[in-house]
Amino acid sequence: MIEESIHQQVLGIIRESSFIILNLLIHDKKIHYVIVFFRRAIIMEFKRSYRVAGDIKSELSNIILREIRDPLIGFVTITDVIVSDDLKIAKVYYSTLGNETEKQKSHKGLTRARGFLRKELASRIRLKNIPELRFFIDDSFDKSSKFDELLNS
Repeated sequence: MIEESIHQQVLGIIRESSFIILNLLIHDKKIHYVIVFFRRAIIMEFKRSYRVAGDIKSELSNIILREIRDPLIGFVTITDVIVSDDLKIAKVYYSTLGNETEKQKSHKGLTRARGFLRKELASRIRLKNIPELRFFIDDSFDKSSKFDELLNS
């Protein structure tokens, strides 16, 4: 009964997040989940948007680390950048330490610094048009720790 309850909680977390279950292993009456985290499917072809996303991710990380002086932006780590195929919009996923109010402060600081970040990217990356930056809090680490707690309980 308890294992079924935990199993239902785990499946609820998986449905809400970016996890996919590859396999369920039952060994010694314990359920082991073999999972893969994904935000986008791995495609074997190399699109220009993937290369641009990698460049934007590394340059944004450097700019945030070394050049932004905004006290609202705490310890921010860029986890992923997804650029649209037409290179007009870049979705920037980031994680930050702290509680929910500190995460919201970081989000507010990043959205205020969008113009500065685009200007700095334009000077570092050779593109005709720099994509519009849209910031999203990446809470996959919180969900994975909650998932880990359920598995270990």
